[in-house]
Amino acid sequence: MSTQIRISRSLLASAAAAAFLAASPANATLIQTQTANGVSGSASVTAHQTGVGSTTTSATNQTLATKQFSQFNTSTGVLTGAKLSIDGGRSETAVLSASGGTTGSRRADGSGTNTNTTLSAPGISLGFGNISIASFQCKPTGIPHACPKTVGPIPTPTTGNASTSNLSALNAYAGSGNVTVNVLGNLSATAQVENTSHKYTDAWLQNTVGWSGKMSLEYDYLAHANPSFDSINDVNVLNIDFGTVLQGSTPAAQTFALTNLFATLLSSDTVGLDLDLITGPNSPFSLTGSTFSNLLAGLTSGNFSVDFDTTNAGNFSDQILLSLSDFDAGVGMNNYTLTVNLNGVVQAPTRPVPEPASIALLGAGLLAAGGMSRRKLRKAI
Repeated sequence: MSTQIRISRSLLASAAAAAFLAASPANATLIQTQTANGVSGSASVTAHQTGVGSTTTSATNQTLATKQFSQFNTSTGVLTGAKLSIDGGRSETAVLSASGGTTGSRRADGSGTNTNTTLSAPGISLGFGNISIASFQCKPTGIPHACPKTVGPIPTPTTGNASTSNLSALNAYAGSGNVTVNVLGNLSATAQVENTSHKYTDAWLQNTVGWSGKMSLEYDYLAHANPSFDSINDVNVLNIDFGTVLQGSTPAAQTFALTNLFATLLSSDTVGLDLDLITGPNSPFSLTGSTFSNLLAGLTSGNFSVDFDTTNAGNFSDQILLSLSDFDAGVGMNNYTLTVNLNGVVQAPTRPVPEPASIALLGAGLLAAGGMSRRKLRKAI
């Protein structure tokens, strides 16, 4: 199959005008939001010190709370952004305990920290400030130093939001499954046995951090494009019939254009349209036109022109296939195919057939001419 595409100056001017109007992608105002209340969880780390001295134990990226949200259904549109919000708070509790030794002179110390608490999801990372419990002490007897000793819970608000429009990250939010959102924390605990008389033999510090509150996941998206041969109705197949024409004649070119229809209240809520590939037509048909990118919703492309070469007689038919897609504005772009059916008949010219009366007159003339010739011949003899 051969492909013949010519680009006329007038079409280039139309394409340039469309390109000016489509200089920037539409901004989505279509939003889907999922909200989960009562999300909570916690994580702990424990430091253990044997003998005089101190030990610090740390654990990174511990899950304080987690929630799964439904992925975006791309049949709805093109996903252009994801935004996470949390509204809640952290709490920290440290428990110091010790064993061994004798007498009331024994001492143990402990402290707990939690640094870089993070809201985490694909392509999204939002950090929050450090919360910590300063060093405190326990001993066998006496208030407030009784052993074991608990400090906390110490609450700290944790509220914020973060978003992503990165295409690679957005792939994780699109589909028919779930996307996981976590609140993570780096936990640390320190346990110390003091060098006193009849000292403790072991000390433990357990540091526990939790988070509870509300999570929301918001999807920003654009409605899919809708290519059509008509500026109002959804027309995906166009029939162009040149009819019956005489061989060697020059029938008028047939034109068509493409519109990106929209069904949203605002045209900016529909994604732009790309014409990626034109396949066909074959001789004797030819097409003047070109591909385009980001035709905004409600706009119509420049005209495409189809010509019919009548050099050869016969019945002719062919197709033009237009391969289109949503403009690359996000995740979940659709592909479309529109078809132009072409038909035309080229009729060879025919010689005129004489009418019966004309034939009779011609015969009489020939007979008369023959008689005159014979009379002239006798006179000459």
